[in-house]
Amino acid sequence: MHRILIVDDNPLITQTVGDWLRQAGYEPVGSHTGADALRHIRTDAPDLILLDLNLPDMTGLSVCASLKENEETARIPIVILTASESFDDRVSALDIGADDFLMKPVAREELLARTRSLLRAKGLSDRLLLSFYQLDDLGSFAEHFTENIAADLNPMDAAVRIALQILGPKPGQSGRPAFAWSGTRGRSGFYGLNYYFLDGVWTSRDGRITASALESALAPYDRGGGNYATNELPSRALLDLVGAPATLHLQNMVAVWMEHTVLVVAGYPWKVGSYEFPLLRATLRHWMVFQRIWEETRQTEQAFFYTMEALALAAEFHDPNTASHIRRVNAYAGLVAQALGKEARFVRSISKCGQMHDVGKITIPVTILRKPLPLDGPEREIMCNHTVNGAAILGNSPHLAMAATIARSHHENYDGSGYPDSLYEDAIPMEARIVKVVDIYDALRTLRPYKRAYPHEEALKVLRNGDGRVSPAHLDPAILSAFLDHHKEAGRLFDEVTGTAP
Repeated sequence: MHRILIVDDNPLITQTVGDWLRQAGYEPVGSHTGADALRHIRTDAPDLILLDLNLPDMTGLSVCASLKENEETARIPIVILTASESFDDRVSALDIGADDFLMKPVAREELLARTRSLLRAKGLSDRLLLSFYQLDDLGSFAEHFTENIAADLNPMDAAVRIALQILGPKPGQSGRPAFAWSGTRGRSGFYGLNYYFLDGVWTSRDGRITASALESALAPYDRGGGNYATNELPSRALLDLVGAPATLHLQNMVAVWMEHTVLVVAGYPWKVGSYEFPLLRATLRHWMVFQRIWEETRQTEQAFFYTMEALALAAEFHDPNTASHIRRVNAYAGLVAQALGKEARFVRSISKCGQMHDVGKITIPVTILRKPLPLDGPEREIMCNHTVNGAAILGNSPHLAMAATIARSHHENYDGSGYPDSLYEDAIPMEARIVKVVDIYDALRTLRPYKRAYPHEEALKVLRNGDGRVSPAHLDPAILSAFLDHHKEAGRLFDEVTGTAP
């Protein structure tokens, strides 16, 4: 309901005009002084102002000028009510931004006609301003997209961000629709997600619908070119398809269908039409571009990780158990990183880069790698070089930065006694500290030329208490604790990747 402020020092005029507006379905509010009107407008801006030129504390021209000079109130239509026939008064009022004049005594029909006309114009102005804000929101979405690796972004999360840009960041925000649904076509129909505010919470549901059912439900509202609109309540068949609850009043529906993607938005607080289509198409284009780049980035990333695994396998080609070893290290590392609360990007990266810890062994003679007896001094020095050699092989590419860090630093000890740089505690990169713990566990569990394979519980005992080769002082206690807290999952991963699970 539109609120209209009547500013006049004559109570009879305020009462009479207010009754006319109330009977026409508006919400009139009265004010008798300029100062009171300005306070009222700052507190709760009306949709339209009927303003007398002659007020007891200031002129109506002063009130009008004050409002039109303020960007927050400049768009409120102002109708000057006056008994003056002065040409100069009219010119002055128009010059400072008044939108219309009504001569006293005011005729009811003329007042209501001018009110309807100005409110229609303001409604279009409000929609245009909202479109600018939404375009700015789409720009924010694009900025968020460029600031993050596309593969790190969840498509469903991106869909929710776009839904919020349509519906507004706050529930029930004025000038916004109440419901949004978007679906992408796959082999078995459209997979879609809806979003709306109900019973005090944002609500979202996903599901699949057939393309033929969606096409049939939208057909009565076809405007051509993949555009659909109605200012009536859409059919229950359409609302059920997109999962709209019956408790929402969803008149004024617009939909756009572009290629294999559809966007349905309903519950606008105004009658919809061609004005809504360009903005929704722009929104849908952003979503479609994101989907394409996300899919291509994921494919590129998978190819990159496959190449990393091939390099890791080549580095330990002499060991028939290498493939399962590097995959287990990846799995353990991801498990521990997640247990430590690391962000999703870190978890996914270490789950792929952990396998690169021993890539430098490609530079070490097989006779040393396969020697069943303890290494002598020179041999041990050569073996230790696999850390710096691995980092050198991986180079300075930012895409391989974590892998290079792990390769160089996974033999550093928490007490500073490790190699190659004798790093101490937090100076050792987090990813290297994680891989050190899980690599020791896997080494204990597997058969090596110099040792037998330990069962799970015995490997845990060595991690807790140490032995001739392993010391708990070498391990970050927080990371060791996180691993031990999830040792059952680690044991299960060992069995699954090795192929020994029952």
